[in-house]
Amino acid sequence: MMAMAKWFEKMGKEISKISKEVGKGAKAAAAEVSRGASVAVHELGKGATVAASEMRKTVGVGVGGLSLELEKFHFHPGDSVLGSLVLELNEPIEANSLIIGIKGSQSTLGDDGTVSEPARRIYDFELELASSQTFKSRCYDFELRIPNNAIEVDPGVRSGGVLGDVARVVSSVTTRQTDPVAWSVFAYLDIPWKRNLAESVDIAVTRE
Repeated sequence: MMAMAKWFEKMGKEISKISKEVGKGAKAAAAEVSRGASVAVHELGKGATVAASEMRKTVGVGVGGLSLELEKFHFHPGDSVLGSLVLELNEPIEANSLIIGIKGSQSTLGDDGTVSEPARRIYDFELELASSQTFKSRCYDFELRIPNNAIEVDPGVRSGGVLGDVARVVSSVTTRQTDPVAWSVFAYLDIPWKRNLAESVDIAVTRE
C-alpha cells in the first residue's frame, strides 16, 4: 500500500513537470506566432507603401515640380519677357519635350456686362526649350516676346521665325463687347502616359 502511494506521488510530480514544459512550449510557440504576424504586417505595410509610390509615379504624381521665375510682370507690346524655368525632379524622367510659351485669352461680355461666353484663346505661342530626352533637375533661361499688336482685339496671324517654334492664333472677329486680353506665360514638361508637369504665371500688358 505504501509503495503504491509513493508511485502515485512520483507520477504526480512527473505529470506536473510535463505540464510545466508543455506550458513553456505553448508560450514560446505563441510568441513566435506573434512575432511572425508582426513581421508579416510590417512587410505588408512596406509593400503597400512601395506600391502606392509606384502608382503615384505611374500617373505622374510625385514626379517633381516645375516653376517659372520672371524678371518682371508688367509689359508693353513688343517687350521681351525674360525669365527662368526651374525643373525640380525627384529622379530622372523620360519626356517628349519641355515647352515655354505665352498666350492671350479674351472673354465676351453680354449686354449686362457679365461674361456670356467662356474665354477664347486668341494668341498662343510655344517655344521648345528641350527636345525628347531623359530630363533631370535644371534651370533653363528663356526669352519670349509680347506681340506688337497685343492690345488689339484681333492680333492677326503671327508665325514663329525659329525652327521648332509654334505659333497659333485664333481669330477673334466680333462686334460684341469684350474684356481686355488676359496674358500669361506658361510652361509644361510633356511626359508620355503620365500627367504633365505644368505652370502658368499671369502678366499684365498695357499701352506705353
